[in-house]
Amino acid sequence: MQHQPGAGPLVKIGLFKTDNGDHLAVIIHHLVIDGISWRILFEDLTLAYEQAAKGEPIMLPAKTDSFRTWAERLKDHAESKSMQTELPYWKQIESTPTKALPKSSYRTGPAKVMDNMTYSFQLPKLATEQLLGKVHKAYNTEINDILLTALGRAVWQWTGEQDRVLICLEGHGREEILKNINISRTVGWFTSIYPVILNVPSSADVSYHIKSIKENLRHIPNKGIGYSLLRYLASQRQLGEMKFHLEPEIKFNYLGQFDNDLNTGVFQGSNVPYGQTVSPEAEREIALNITGLVENGQLTMTIEYNLAEFSEADISRFGRYFKMQLTEVINHCMERDTQELTPSDVGGNDLSIEELEAIMNFYNQ
Repeated sequence: MQHQPGAGPLVKIGLFKTDNGDHLAVIIHHLVIDGISWRILFEDLTLAYEQAAKGEPIMLPAKTDSFRTWAERLKDHAESKSMQTELPYWKQIESTPTKALPKSSYRTGPAKVMDNMTYSFQLPKLATEQLLGKVHKAYNTEINDILLTALGRAVWQWTGEQDRVLICLEGHGREEILKNINISRTVGWFTSIYPVILNVPSSADVSYHIKSIKENLRHIPNKGIGYSLLRYLASQRQLGEMKFHLEPEIKFNYLGQFDNDLNTGVFQGSNVPYGQTVSPEAEREIALNITGLVENGQLTMTIEYNLAEFSEADISRFGRYFKMQLTEVINHCMERDTQELTPSDVGGNDLSIEELEAIMNFYNQ
């Protein structure tokens, strides 16, 4: 029998007093909280603790619109004309041919959580500092541009053939697409998930790969939130002949500088093991779940996989390629003396990278 979230506790809180301090356990079902919601919660807990410690009444900032209001407005928005304009983009993504990842395990049966494994690597502090700052001067990039360039190149190196790498990106899902609604302090699971194709042709160099992936990401409408609105909320009348069939095997999510969000002065992350967060009998949702976060000044990338689909040796090799490619991309950007613009920097959404380069070469001559 499947567990219905509404039938059981969604929140459990406990305080553990130990020889090395007090540990507050806050356990919340994922259906009602996401990463940004945790930050909101800890901001409120920190403020409330500080006020109580001073003997002041606890006064928290005003609440914002409810998750229910947001969900109802999204349903209406899925049928809007503005969503109609996104259809051509998502049709193009859905029609782009891609290949499956090479599975190597000989185990039979569905992949279950009990067989999940993780492979992690860290960047040195200097490389992490560069990734968070100076590396972006070369191509006017953001951190996901660099991380996903390295990921695409690593998959190509690992498989030896995939120059169009299909992934799904996980975003915070709080895009400002609805008028007169404020969810800046609303707790819930707003996360958006949408497909992205990383273009890393073997005939091109690292410079082209960075520019290509940067431009692909800039062309995603409203940071991808519309994909699921169309796929799960829009009517067939709205979709017309549009069909959704993509099932990416890689999910990627960069969580940011987590130590800055959690360590508030009042609270800091506990090193006490928190145990299993998902039932071992649950079926695995995706082949490779890749997450990144910065803690203590170092980027940690974690690749979660399942032994029913991949061997430890396979993922260890892929993980080494990923770290090597990320280091190479960072070094390439740091070695450049001048900045190179791409079409999105000059408002040229209809320009290709090659066309802008031709214009810039003509102008420089």
